[in-house]
Amino acid sequence: MSNPTNTSYVYDIRPELAAALVAAVSETRDVTPDAENPFHHSSYATLSAHIQATKEIFAKHGLAIIQFPVGTGESVGVRTCIVHKSGGQIGYTCELPVDKEKFKGQDAGSLFSYLRRYAIASVANLATADDDAETDRASKAPAPKYIPNPSVAAPKAAPAPAPKAVAKDPETIGDAMRTVLHFGKNKGKALFELPSNSLEWYIKEFQPKGYKDNPPSPQDIALRAALDAIQNAKGKASEPTSDDVPF
Repeated sequence: MSNPTNTSYVYDIRPELAAALVAAVSETRDVTPDAENPFHHSSYATLSAHIQATKEIFAKHGLAIIQFPVGTGESVGVRTCIVHKSGGQIGYTCELPVDKEKFKGQDAGSLFSYLRRYAIASVANLATADDDAETDRASKAPAPKYIPNPSVAAPKAAPAPAPKAVAKDPETIGDAMRTVLHFGKNKGKALFELPSNSLEWYIKEFQPKGYKDNPPSPQDIALRAALDAIQNAKGKASEPTSDDVPF
């Protein structure tokens, strides 16, 4: 049985493919987190972890999971196929709409990797730990609405909480460079201990983010202040002095 004319999915399910797929799925195990998202302060299982959890098991039964990036000017997606050495195959394409005016190459790469993870987990029947996605979903979920009961007296308003202390800007560049990271794979390292490319990444990409209705943490604010101080110091160092002017 096959459907060569349909572009979103393809199947040629033979007895050998079905038997091998049943055997392979029975041996797979859930994928555990092996990386952290510094923006959500959360952990997730990488694409590499998903491949390692399935590749050898599927190969043992004559199967392979093959994935292709696809897309148009208005969507980006991944086609995932399971093929068997007998020639049988089954596959499906998942595409998501994108804003072609704002979408960049790096954005496409991230989305390809994201969709590949979920596709592998789906076809191999894996439960994949992904606090990254759960945090994003929770942060976008609408807050429950409060419906007052007219028969119950309205509760008294709680006193406003005392304002949280705001982290001070570092007084010197040395103070800034000694700021210690409090999340991610570099947790516990001071900024001066980071490779230059890693430090540049934090300077360009890191922004304090709150969770739900809570403001950013003092640690996030302090880290951003330190990164700004380092960036400003670099900018001043590159400005010409009176000795640099040829007149």
